[in-house]
Amino acid sequence: NDIQSLEIDFRFDILFPDSCAVEYQDLAVISGNIFDNAIKACQEVSPVNERFIRFTVKQRHDYLCFKMENSAYFDKEQVSLLGRTDFNLVHGIGLNNVKMVAEKYKGNLKISVDIEKMVFTIIVILTNQ
Repeated sequence: NDIQSLEIDFRFDILFPDSCAVEYQDLAVISGNIFDNAIKACQEVSPVNERFIRFTVKQRHDYLCFKMENSAYFDKEQVSLLGRTDFNLVHGIGLNNVKMVAEKYKGNLKISVDIEKMVFTIIVILTNQ
């Protein structure tokens, strides 16, 4: 399935730097995993006209910043897991791989959830030196 056939409103703003110290396979780990998660989350959203993905990549000073926002449905069990500290159990192997890439580049991974607006946001910041 692709984004269009799933009726997901997709918008992006990518300003990739001329030189990038981040290895291609690490960029693939980040983008592949966060897109996969966003698409899967959107598939759970009904009505379909509320499905969206917003993807941004920008260089800020010496940092490469990725931001993914997507619509998501949160059931009671998922909401109860949000405060857990066991990252692998709650977020799965894919986001754990993203976290490892962020740490490799002395960066950070931030996940936030707006339950009322039903929006999931992930921000990955990497040093680009």
